[in-house]
Amino acid sequence: KKLEEFTEEEQAIINELIQFGYKKVQPIMEWIRENDRIPKDGRERNEYIRWRKSKEKELIDDYYEGKKLEEFTEEEQAIINELIQFGYKRKEKVQPIMEWIRENERIPGRSAEKKEYQRWWESKEKKLIDSYYEGKKLEEFTEEEQAIINELIQFGYKRKEKVQPIMEWIRENERIPGRSAEKKEYQRWWESKEKKLIDSYYEGKKLEEFTEEEQAIINELIQFGYKYRKRGKSLNPEDIAQATYDALAPACDEAENLINGLIKEQKEQNNPEVNVNKN
Repeated sequence: KKLEEFTEEEQAIINELIQFGYKKVQPIMEWIRENDRIPKDGRERNEYIRWRKSKEKELIDDYYEGKKLEEFTEEEQAIINELIQFGYKRKEKVQPIMEWIRENERIPGRSAEKKEYQRWWESKEKKLIDSYYEGKKLEEFTEEEQAIINELIQFGYKRKEKVQPIMEWIRENERIPGRSAEKKEYQRWWESKEKKLIDSYYEGKKLEEFTEEEQAIINELIQFGYKYRKRGKSLNPEDIAQATYDALAPACDEAENLINGLIKEQKEQNNPEVNVNKN
């Protein structure tokens, strides 16, 4: 942007900053063109960080991840071709994960195909089918999404049955899942939106601030015995003393009775005449 395009006040600030030693950071593509290569992590740390965060890297990564060259503008195509000439490492397009799955007619294995498995794990397709298995109805997806879900099921995606929504489980069992007895259900409950909902109520949000549907869920969970435990709650000294007393009192009483009994027994052994007089 030319200096005359700024206001007088902005021009004054720019000139001040230059006087104070501010140096313009060289655009990363200028650096690449001057050096005829991509910056390296060890030797050109600062340039490499700027390259990793640059729009140019995002651009060529989009191309390698499957976006067709003709879908880019002429300027973007020129940058992509330059970066390839300058030796950008990913010289072959990464095969879209659904193409790999269709070719192999299965989901990539965790050990056998580590790279493909990593891409599958992070893919939008996996997120899509997981949202289906977590309770979203099939008709809520677009036709294209439904087709992908059906394909993945046919190709053996492991979760072949829908995970029961946690509120369905709670209603069926009329209680909150136990931490030890129902580990899987408890984990889903712990991470559920329903738990976050009722916790926000216990943490001070007023009931009328929730929707009618949310209020109904809160009331259900209270009826099913949910007990709120504040995270990181600190006890004052009186609470600690009371809790300690409550825990130790029965054992102390038992010990005191035992000691009193031993003392009495010892006294009777030392003074047999007392027992004679009593008889």
